[in-house]
Amino acid sequence: MNDDTLTLVLKRVDSAISTILPDGYVAIMQLGKPTGFALTPAGSLFWELSDGALCVSEIIEEVYSLLNAAAAGAGSGEVLSHEALTAELIVLAKELVANEYLRSA
Repeated sequence: MNDDTLTLVLKRVDSAISTILPDGYVAIMQLGKPTGFALTPAGSLFWELSDGALCVSEIIEEVYSLLNAAAAGAGSGEVLSHEALTAELIVLAKELVANEYLRSA
């Protein structure tokens, strides 16, 4: 996939807070901002790994490995195809940057 987003190194903004919801999703929000997000397990891993150390493509590879290792441990198959996961996380990265939850490191 040719997308400049893949080469970005992103970092969570300091003012963002997160909490685990009862359904296992993670909510992220910032005081004074009207937009918050409920992140899927893949999105939650992406959020946690967005610490300024890895580019988006490296984070996607790590999330893919973690999710599929967990699925294998549970005896199920591949969680998401690599292509589907990449598409999902690129959209998420763009949304979080646009809403100022992530910034370039």
